[in-house]
Amino acid sequence: MTTYDVVSAVLAFVRVNGPIGAVAYVMGALAATLILFFLLEKAAARLSVRKTFDIGGNFDHFYSRVLPAARSGTVALIFAGYVGLWLSRWPAASPQFRLLHQPYNSSFYGVLATLIVVGLIAKGTWELAKAEWLGLRWLRLEARGVPWHIADSGEAYRVVWLRRNGEYLYNPEATRDKRAGEELTTLRERRIRLGKVSAIAVVAIIVWVQGQTFIETFYPVISAGFVSFLQMVLPICISLVFFFLVIPKTVGVIAALLDELVYRSGAQFIAGAKLLEPGAWRLGRQNVEERKAHGTADFVTAEDAVRRMFKPGGS
Repeated sequence: MTTYDVVSAVLAFVRVNGPIGAVAYVMGALAATLILFFLLEKAAARLSVRKTFDIGGNFDHFYSRVLPAARSGTVALIFAGYVGLWLSRWPAASPQFRLLHQPYNSSFYGVLATLIVVGLIAKGTWELAKAEWLGLRWLRLEARGVPWHIADSGEAYRVVWLRRNGEYLYNPEATRDKRAGEELTTLRERRIRLGKVSAIAVVAIIVWVQGQTFIETFYPVISAGFVSFLQMVLPICISLVFFFLVIPKTVGVIAALLDELVYRSGAQFIAGAKLLEPGAWRLGRQNVEERKAHGTADFVTAEDAVRRMFKPGGS
C-alpha cells in the first residue's frame, strides 16, 4: 500500500460522508475511546486501594484545555476535508506527482493549496491528539474520585495530592462557601457563553441558507450593473459565511453544550464543579482524635460523610 492509496481511500471516505460527516466519525471514535477508558479506570478504582494521588495542577488543569483543543482540531479537519475535495478535481497529469494538484492549471497554486491542506491536517490531528490525551488524564481523575480532608471544625477540603507515606496537601482557603460562589459565577459565565455562541450560529446559518435568496428579491429595483456585481460576489460571501462563521460557531455550540453536560454530570475536576459533598458538620475533638488513632480521620468519601451526619455520635 502506497501513500497515494491511503490518500485516495481517505478522499473517498470524505467524498461519501462529506467533510463534516467524516470528522464526526473521527470524533465519535475518540469519544468512544474516552468512555471505554473511563469505565476501565472506574472499575480499577473500585478494585484497588488508592496509594497515591495528584491532580497535576489546579482542579481543572486538564479539563480546561480539552474542549478548546477538540474544537480547534475539529474545525481544522473540516476545512482540510473541503479543500481536499476541491483539490481532487484537478489531479496533476504527471504520474510521478499524483499527489500534487494544480488548480487553475498552475503548479504554484497547486503546491500552495496542497501545503495548506497538509498544514490543516497536521494542526487538526495534533489538536485532537492533545484533546484525547488531556481527556484521558482528566477522566482518570474523575474515575478515581476526590479524597477529602475533614478539619476539626467539620469543614471538608479537597485533597490536592497524596503520597504513599501518608503526606497530603489541601488548600485551606478552598472552603465550601467559596467553592459555592465559584460554582455560581462559572455557571453564569458558561450559560452566557452558550447563549452568545448559539445566537451567532443561528444568525450565520440563516444568512447562509436564506441570505442570497433574500438579496435576490431586490434585484428588480437595483441597477443592472450592481446586480452583475452582486451575482459575482454573493456566492463568495455566502461561502465565507459558511466556512468562517457557520462551521466554527456550530462546533462552538456543540462544545458549549458538552461543557454544560459535563457540569451537570457532577464532574469534580472542572472549574466551578457541583458541590456534591454535604455542608460542614460539627465534630468534637475527642471524635477527631479517636479517628486519627484508627487512621480514619483524614479522608472520607461523600457517601461516608452523609452517613456520619445522621449516625448518633457523628462517627
